Amino acid sequence: MSTSSSKRIFKNSAFLYARMAIVMVINLYVVRIVLKTLGVVDYGIYDVVAGIVVMFNSVSNVLSMSTQRFFSYALGESGRYQVEKVFSSSIYVFVLFCILLILISEGAGVWFINNSLDIPDNRLAAANWIFQFSILTFVLSLLQTPFSSAVIAYEDMGVYAVISLGECFLKLLFVVLLSHINADKLILYAFFLMLVALISLSAYYFYVRINYKACKFKRCGVTMCRELLSFAGWTMFGSAASISITQVCTFLVNIFFGPVVNAARAIASQVSGILNSFTVNFLMAVRPPMIKAYAEEDYDYLNILFNYSNKLIYYGMLMVFTPLFLKMEYILNLWLDTTDPQTVLFCRLMLIYTFILSISNPITIVMHATGFVKQYHVLVEIPTLAIMPITYVLYKLGLPAEATYYTMIIAIIVSHILRLCCLRHYYTSFDLKNYFVSFLFKSFAVTVICYLGLSLLSSLFPDSIINLLLYVVLSIIIICILSYVVGLNCDERKRIIVAVISTIRKS
Repeated sequence: MSTSSSKRIFKNSAFLYARMAIVMVINLYVVRIVLKTLGVVDYGIYDVVAGIVVMFNSVSNVLSMSTQRFFSYALGESGRYQVEKVFSSSIYVFVLFCILLILISEGAGVWFINNSLDIPDNRLAAANWIFQFSILTFVLSLLQTPFSSAVIAYEDMGVYAVISLGECFLKLLFVVLLSHINADKLILYAFFLMLVALISLSAYYFYVRINYKACKFKRCGVTMCRELLSFAGWTMFGSAASISITQVCTFLVNIFFGPVVNAARAIASQVSGILNSFTVNFLMAVRPPMIKAYAEEDYDYLNILFNYSNKLIYYGMLMVFTPLFLKMEYILNLWLDTTDPQTVLFCRLMLIYTFILSISNPITIVMHATGFVKQYHVLVEIPTLAIMPITYVLYKLGLPAEATYYTMIIAIIVSHILRLCCLRHYYTSFDLKNYFVSFLFKSFAVTVICYLGLSLLSSLFPDSIINLLLYVVLSIIIICILSYVVGLNCDERKRIIVAVISTIRKS
């Protein structure tokens, strides 16, 4: 790994983690205000109704990931004309998908809200309004994707951080206004989110139009569109697993247990999002260079990035996971004034699932770089797709709402085993033995030691804000030391020190 490459990755990671820290604090405060302003029932209604549109969000993520992959591959081959083709083709594809989304949502979506969901009669009109605003919000977010994908592929993470921070502060502003405006707050909240999406799209559009000469929309043939859709199509099959895990199971919870339990599930998803944001931000910094390395056939560099990303994601997640998991009850009480045992359990189980899922991301990046997306997703997503029918059967048998989380955890473990088998078969430079010895075994040892030690330490810190802050700081220090000493080998420790020192000197 060259010093310049290391510096760029560390610099981009720093931008993204700084953004994440600010966004996380703001989002936590926003959720607290929204929950208090809307109330538990309305908050649960928003989660399940907007979730109908959010179902398509996983498809949007697939198209975004596919676009980023083609952008990065084109940049790795140093072809401006190819970048132009990718950009123009992605515009065609996203506009087509927006049209399909509107047609499906206005038909099946409206019917589903009015005939299948458990919504109080006096809030049904509001539910239909927020559904319409949610459709517009999603369409605007979808149209933004070709532009934000270009920013990420060019590795301009500072720009991405600034725009997303602006989006976050706008949400905070609108939520504060929400509590002071005399109107139906549920409808107004959905309208404000649509307005934020419009402003964000405008910011990305003007930045890309001004700064990236290759990203100009021109008429193009269907070849690149077909390649992009083919790549996205099989990745979309994998995305269907995410749909079954999130929104379809949310609908099942609503049907079997009602909107109050949906609110508990929504809170668990927010907590999971905090943990997941660490992975997302790091992957934004490392995905483009990994795909470019594969395009340039620099497999040694790709393997170094793969090994580092596995360890940095895992140990970074561990620093957040352990204090959250052990202090969950007090954190929820401090954050949302609730100690509901079901909400605490949902949050803890969702954290476990998110933690396990996070270590699959570097594998997915490499497999996407190889182009064997059909073989990969057909194999690895079958266990996850089974979650929805299994959850339905368990609920019909009378099991409690948390049964879906246990199913999710088992399914994602099986899927990870299948991911490793697939990677070993299609990427011959992957060393499975080194993965187990250098990563899995060491990370498991660090996790056990940290959990046992921090569990004991937790009992020495009675619940208070000062003690919680001290506990979090001590937890991070302990995990950092153990990760550095036990989790990394000698060569990795030297490389990290050299890269950090070089970044500090040249920054």
